[in-house]
Amino acid sequence: MRCEVKPSGMSIPYYGPVDAGPLRPPVSVTFFDRSHPRVTVGDHAHHDLEILYFRSGGGSHRLGGHTLEISPGTLFLVPPNQVHGLTQMGDAQGWVVEFSSSAMASVPEIAGSLPLWRANPLLSAFLVSEENPPLGRLTLPPHRRPMLESLLDEMQRELEEREAGYRTASAAQVVLLLVNVARLAADVTSQYRSNNLPLLAECFEVIEEGFRGPLSTADVATAVNVSPTHLGAVVKARTGRTVLEWITERRMTEARQLLMATDLPVELVARRTGYPDPTYFSRRFRQINGVSPKGWRQQAAGPR
Repeated sequence: MRCEVKPSGMSIPYYGPVDAGPLRPPVSVTFFDRSHPRVTVGDHAHHDLEILYFRSGGGSHRLGGHTLEISPGTLFLVPPNQVHGLTQMGDAQGWVVEFSSSAMASVPEIAGSLPLWRANPLLSAFLVSEENPPLGRLTLPPHRRPMLESLLDEMQRELEEREAGYRTASAAQVVLLLVNVARLAADVTSQYRSNNLPLLAECFEVIEEGFRGPLSTADVATAVNVSPTHLGAVVKARTGRTVLEWITERRMTEARQLLMATDLPVELVARRTGYPDPTYFSRRFRQINGVSPKGWRQQAAGPR
């Protein structure tokens, strides 16, 4: 662990390794409770992406300035450099999973775009947590908890015993974990309903149903029976983004997935994600992701 001085002049503890290094395993998995150093250190941050999963107990977790409840099955996504604290986690117990871009460089599914992790479908849930920390709190349904807990237990065992091929096995395990997290995070409407925010849930249901075709803020507002001004104000206040930005984000998430998982031409990807003009699609894609659609596909494919 080390401390860094942020521009504000405040010293923020950074917990964990600073540089992955060539010998560092692709992921670290630790079982912890309130006596663990990552809890007793207080508010801190990480250079890596981090997943916290609690299998039992209760308490609270400070994440990005918000205090969020811990309960069995709770999962938190913590992006790099996001300050969080666990000193009020009570009797909760669980696992923490950390991984870095350089440590995961051997994983074809995510290697090419980890330097641009915000543009990776498997990691886009961390972007939501970065911009709106409460949405980084997910709840795993009871019937799915044994599977995830078994996976985390096996990941920890693999890293502790370090048998031949453990680096490859660990990399595959973290990809499986990320797929499960991405599926859970994709159900954003359930998250809003569970937090008693039905208007937002309805808004995102409309976006999910209509993002592949023409869709505007006014269209969404009409579908949920409120004025565009009211809907825009609620969505902006609750999520930090406008309705149009969420429509664009959903389209871009789909586009990134299609570019990574299919060989569809860029023109067809554009049409399938609500952009009839492929030139405009390519321009918007570059603006948002920092690279062209073809360039992103090449990066996501990794080394040949």
